[in-house]
Amino acid sequence: TDSKDFVLRTNNVERLRVSSGGIVTLAPASPMATGQLRFSELAISGTGYVGFRAPATVSSSVVYTLPDGAPTANGYVLSSTTGGVLSWVDPAAALGGANLTTASLTTNALTVNGTTAINTTGSAATTIGNLADAASAVTINTGSSGGFTLGGLPTGSGSDDVLLIDPTTNKVKRVAASTFATGANWSLSGNANTDPANNFLGTNNVERLRVAANGAVSIGDSNFNTATLSIRAENTRGVSVVQPSTGVGTALYYQSNFGKLVSWNRYGGDDSFFIAANGALGQIVFGGTNDLIFTPNLSIGSYTVDARLRVNPTAAQKGVIVQAAASQSANLLELQDSAGTVLTSVNASGAVRAPNLALTGLATGAGTDDVLVIDGSNNVKRVAASTFATGANWSLSGNANTDPANNFLG
Repeated sequence: TDSKDFVLRTNNVERLRVSSGGIVTLAPASPMATGQLRFSELAISGTGYVGFRAPATVSSSVVYTLPDGAPTANGYVLSSTTGGVLSWVDPAAALGGANLTTASLTTNALTVNGTTAINTTGSAATTIGNLADAASAVTINTGSSGGFTLGGLPTGSGSDDVLLIDPTTNKVKRVAASTFATGANWSLSGNANTDPANNFLGTNNVERLRVAANGAVSIGDSNFNTATLSIRAENTRGVSVVQPSTGVGTALYYQSNFGKLVSWNRYGGDDSFFIAANGALGQIVFGGTNDLIFTPNLSIGSYTVDARLRVNPTAAQKGVIVQAAASQSANLLELQDSAGTVLTSVNASGAVRAPNLALTGLATGAGTDDVLVIDGSNNVKRVAASTFATGANWSLSGNANTDPANNFLG
């Protein structure tokens, strides 16, 4: 009943002490073992127990204060403050929402099922998974509308690797930045120091298109000339422009500083090809029957295309000029029938040959007009009508006002 400590000894060695203040202290069981507090099992003659043991060395003494009641839900764990005060906490809330079923926590790592999942050993950087082990994949699911944000990243360089996402497996993979280097692709901001022999746009390793330094474009022309646009067709069309089956529009259009010079469009329901000069529309017009290859109509100086050839010159223009060669032997102009027989021709000397000449609609002449005659070579010539005048011959119907001194048979 006094204020002295209560001490229990075995083999004259202190094993347990209850201080006068109510503190119970377990002494080491031996120099090689720390003090233990064991609770035996309920079974009669049972040898099993559970207990607590102090660590081999303690940097500073600590007393843990138990919670003041049972946890409010199953699965709660004990959490301690730096002062050793224990409380029941939800593990999901304690770990920021993470849901761990089988885990062990160490000072620097989170281990799941024996594999290090998160490791911060040795530096402030955190490693998730084992990058050297393909089986230790880490999946971050942000939900259908969530996002994945990486903050505080250091500034990289062009020699760093690039992260890509596999479209099939959604796995993040690393690729050398040189794969996307400008030198291996055509840059949108221009490409310096290119070699046409090695750097070109092509198919099957054959050059198909070239843009020269002066802006000239060549398609399919390996010999590349100085034209602004050069197109070389091999067994195919050079340029094909297809219009819709209905509607009116310009399929091909060229305009100089003076106005529209060439256009190909639909005019009046027919395909038409216009060539103009100095802004004057319709100087030359192909059109009609929707076929410019087999049955074209050509109109020069007019939009009217009612004949295979129409020429509408101005007052100061010649309509048609056919100039012979220096040694022209063939006809300059021929009109033929359906069988190819020449009906009318004009030779190099300008002679007109018309075997079946018929003149209709002639105006009524006078006795003073010239007369057409044909010589022995079938050339048509003109002779003054006075050559055949009645006053110079004896008329069969009589002759008036004759003068015997000048008019006589003899």
